[in-house]
Amino acid sequence: MKNTNKLLLGALLGAGMAGAVVTTAHAAETQAYTSHGKIEMEKNDGSTGPGVIDPTDPGTVDPTDPTNPVNPGTGGPLSIDYVSNFNFGKQKMSGNNEVYNSELVTVTTVDPVAGTKKDVANYLQVSDNRGTVSGWKLSVQQSKAFTSEVTNKTLDGTVITLSNPETRNGDNNAAKPAPSTVTSSVDIAAGSGDKLVMQAKDGEGSGTWAEAFGNATKDAEKAKKSVQLAVPGDSKKVAEKYVSDITWTLTDSGL
Repeated sequence: MKNTNKLLLGALLGAGMAGAVVTTAHAAETQAYTSHGKIEMEKNDGSTGPGVIDPTDPGTVDPTDPTNPVNPGTGGPLSIDYVSNFNFGKQKMSGNNEVYNSELVTVTTVDPVAGTKKDVANYLQVSDNRGTVSGWKLSVQQSKAFTSEVTNKTLDGTVITLSNPETRNGDNNAAKPAPSTVTSSVDIAAGSGDKLVMQAKDGEGSGTWAEAFGNATKDAEKAKKSVQLAVPGDSKKVAEKYVSDITWTLTDSGL
């Protein structure tokens, strides 16, 4: 490169001494080089969401209650992460038709120093981390009637009603396409089969979504009334604790 520069300079000097004017044209020099960015997508076999979130102000919380334990989530890329157990408390037997409100859920905010406890509405959480944004459907049924723990007697004719649903995503992003179908009131009775809770169509419902029944921050009493148990007066009762199984199904079929 140094030799080339010297030869060029000598030629210019010689031309100048002879009185000639030389105009040198330099072509613009452009170089192009291609590098690469790479990512390989693989099937998500486990949730990569934010964990269980607060349904009123998305942020990770721990809803674990040792006196009323919750089941772990289903796992997988399309998962049910959490559903509240509905606790209708201790009630006196009655010969009249009665409606009982569910207790609220106490959660603890996940904080590196100290968590803060707060009461929130009963809620559920689902996550779609498949990356296909192809939609999903959540349904529920009372798979086992309220049954006494000691004598195995059923509490016939009971109906659980879920109302005042509010949905939020884990990103707290109001512009994110939400599930377009959310059932405003769901009645769950033993033997009545699956009832639709909410459904995301193609292009909706990706990431983590919480659906709360009521909003305890705005109105705690209304939130309690958003999950109710109706018990007929003519249903035979025994002085025992009753437990019912409620099955939630999340699927991408039949959309």
